Amino acid sequence: MANTYRITLHSMRDKIQPFTAVTIGGKRVKCLIDSGAGVNAIDTCSFNQLENIYITSTSKRTYDYRSSEPLPVIGEFEAEIISGVTSKSTVTQFCVVDRCDGTLIGYETATDPGLLHIINSVSTPKVDNIIEDYKDCFEGLGKMKGRTAKLHVNDSAKPLAQKYEAELENLEELDIIERAEGPTPRWVSPIVVAPKNTGIRICQCRTVPLFSVR
Repeated sequence: MANTYRITLHSMRDKIQPFTAVTIGGKRVKCLIDSGAGVNAIDTCSFNQLENIYITSTSKRTYDYRSSEPLPVIGEFEAEIISGVTSKSTVTQFCVVDRCDGTLIGYETATDPGLLHIINSVSTPKVDNIIEDYKDCFEGLGKMKGRTAKLHVNDSAKPLAQKYEAELENLEELDIIERAEGPTPRWVSPIVVAPKNTGIRICQCRTVPLFSVR
């Protein structure tokens, strides 16, 4: 049974892709690096520019990604490729596709000359080490002294200050609230000031007192 491969070869020029340049048969060829491909492919437009490269017949069946029709592979060849980035080389095989969609190199061919590096794990510093190395930043209240902070405010922003003293006096005149004299009582509910088109509205947040009433 023929070997079967699936690659991405369509619309290679229309998107931002990881391209690189390699030398094949004395010619500089622009290639797409596809880490998911197990085969290398070169189109006939690029192949016809190579020197002293001859193709042989192949039984490999290569498919474009998500396609049920095999690519028109007319043969294959083996050649040395030299990376224009690392100057390293490797000997590999290419399928020649009777189209002009570009050239692709797969995972193994890209890793051999150092064009592709696979990282299996990433080490991160432990929190304890960070605290130990910068322990002066984790002591006390964390107040930074001797530094001036600059806040970059949008030019279109308008200053806002909620003044509620006049509204408290208005509510007191309407006999909705009354002034409390003397020591602060044990139960004190915070106020919520909501801006309105006509001014502000003052409400009380009575969440804690209400949950305490039977």
